[in-house]
Amino acid sequence: MSDWLYLLLIPLVRFLININGWFYLRTVLEKHRVYLYGAIQSNPSPADKNSSDNAARWITANMTEIKSKVSKAGLQPSVKSFMEPIGYGHVQQQQLNVLDNLLFLNKEIVAEACRCIEMAKGHYYVQAMSSLSPVYWAEIIFYLPRYLISASGIDTTSKVVDVFSKVSQIFYWLVIVVIILFKPELLYILDSR
Repeated sequence: MSDWLYLLLIPLVRFLININGWFYLRTVLEKHRVYLYGAIQSNPSPADKNSSDNAARWITANMTEIKSKVSKAGLQPSVKSFMEPIGYGHVQQQQLNVLDNLLFLNKEIVAEACRCIEMAKGHYYVQAMSSLSPVYWAEIIFYLPRYLISASGIDTTSKVVDVFSKVSQIFYWLVIVVIILFKPELLYILDSR
């Protein structure tokens, strides 16, 4: 029985990893709000200015981790286009990543960056809660080959990988049916532990 208790560590660890991502992105949004509060005021108090500067330094120091957390959530931050004057009456189109410019005081960029971080935060929350759900783990076992292929980092959008995934899934189901029909004593090994 104690061997089965070790299996409970998998959902617990997955829950802790995802809830950590959620708390981290919540902290990012709180620091960003503190920064904005001190930065947009016309005459901020010294305490607000100091808090804003500290928040800006924290965001700058943690920018790589912020982008990593958003990327691990499966989101690509949007890119905004703008026109930049280059002289002699000409302009050039430039693009900027909203997460790279989290401290840029433009309403559109701030709103898009906050939306992107909120979506990533929501992803981590949903994943944390689903890791505690028995239905989620039953689905993982039922579709094990598909999850293994996607977890291996192979690009699943290609047609060859898609076909391989479906064939391996069918083969997996057939093996399970054959085991149940012709070797039921293998199932009793699980009960004997």
